[in-house]
Amino acid sequence: MKFGFEFPRYNLNYNLKPYKYIYGSTILGSNDKFFGLIKINVETRETKTWSRNHDLQIAAEPVFVPYPNGLDEDDGVVLAPIVNFKEGDAPFVVVLDAKSFTEIARCQIGQRLPLNFHGQYYNN
Repeated sequence: MKFGFEFPRYNLNYNLKPYKYIYGSTILGSNDKFFGLIKINVETRETKTWSRNHDLQIAAEPVFVPYPNGLDEDDGVVLAPIVNFKEGDAPFVVVLDAKSFTEIARCQIGQRLPLNFHGQYYNN
């Protein structure tokens, strides 16, 4: 399977260690019809995907948030802002279970989101 892959992220608890999973924003296939989020097992090349609702949504950079007492590398959630260009549709943050890569929640945002380049910010 060929696909574009942007904004790669992984569990930061595995920084400077071998890791098994990466998460990112993607376009799959030659017709570019799928555009969403992807989880890749870098050892087996197995992929799991989450798909946008329509062509006027863009998945920005995902962030992996580990469970405090998680045992496995993919015990946690993946958060990703979904920028919406369809009139009347609000942007949202999708929450995916990192292990199964299934959607568990959406947090609607009451204002337009700019298309961001990085998805993690800290206050000083």
